[in-house]
Amino acid sequence: MVGESAIKKCYRDIQNQLSYMIPEKWNKIYLFSSILIHEDFIETGEMYFYYIPKGILKRNPVNVYEIPDKFSIDKQAYLVLVDKLYNKIKKLRKLNITLNQNEWTYIIITIEDYKFKIEYFYENIEKSKYSSYDRHQIFRYMYLNYPLSSFNKRDRKLIKNYIMDNMKNPPEKSVDTEAIYEHSIKNIIGYSNEIYDREYYKKEEKKYIPNKLPEISEDLTNQILKY
Repeated sequence: MVGESAIKKCYRDIQNQLSYMIPEKWNKIYLFSSILIHEDFIETGEMYFYYIPKGILKRNPVNVYEIPDKFSIDKQAYLVLVDKLYNKIKKLRKLNITLNQNEWTYIIITIEDYKFKIEYFYENIEKSKYSSYDRHQIFRYMYLNYPLSSFNKRDRKLIKNYIMDNMKNPPEKSVDTEAIYEHSIKNIIGYSNEIYDREYYKKEEKKYIPNKLPEISEDLTNQILKY
């Protein structure tokens, strides 16, 4: 079907944009995005994603907004990519509404084990008792597996209340999944496999230390802006 084909293409565009924006090899990606349309047709919302770096040892999730500092990438150029990713998600919502009358308020995307999973949620988050900050903390606990002990007292109580609420009134949602195939997407740094073939570990600290990544040139910054 034409509509289904357009949705699947949008999924691939989102996958490709995410792959381009991550400057190292990764195992998993978790993304949250909301889009609200107000009476004056102004769109508001939020978006963030985390990825789990690939490695032998357990690696901590990396927040998208930490990437510029972590990899010495120009912040303004990188935020252009963030905006482009969010625009692709807004395009997906418009397609969902036009083709399927699927007017979701927020989505959670999970990419792991060669599978793309997208959860569509229909809750009116403008009237929710949970704030944007609350949703972020809940997301970190539910999807990134941060232990409850890592949250402060207020947020631990928040998470417990959310779990209880969900048990009584599960959120309305639908789920779509598709298999994805490994393919080469040049990322923001254009790393070579040779760099990561020489990964090593600092034994006394048991800490993963990657070799230095290539510096971002002016030409590459211009390429980022065009992507």
